[in-house]
Amino acid sequence: MRTPPPIAPREYLGFPLMYSALPLNPLPDRVGDLATHAMQRLIYGDLRAHGLPRSPYGIQTQSRRRHRSVLIDVGFVDAVRAGVIEIVPEVQALDWTNPEFSRHPRDQ
Repeated sequence: MRTPPPIAPREYLGFPLMYSALPLNPLPDRVGDLATHAMQRLIYGDLRAHGLPRSPYGIQTQSRRRHRSVLIDVGFVDAVRAGVIEIVPEVQALDWTNPEFSRHPRDQ
């Protein structure tokens, strides 16, 4: 994985989280990023052991400044934790048989 994405669940405890972002809209990006990072830690905990480090961009910065969507989780994190999906490092080079990866995220 080159750049870990900010991850947000579609809903939490039956409440769609897109509505919880509305009060953050008028606030500076840094405040919105800190609030959503706290939400991510509360819901998911630390995912570094599974190869998913913290995104260098917060959810609000990702959507407002970079014009990119966040990863809306509807089972992705559970699949990573269960080992169904394996996070691999970025590809450094390709040869005829196998890709050559940079260091494995779990080795860092």
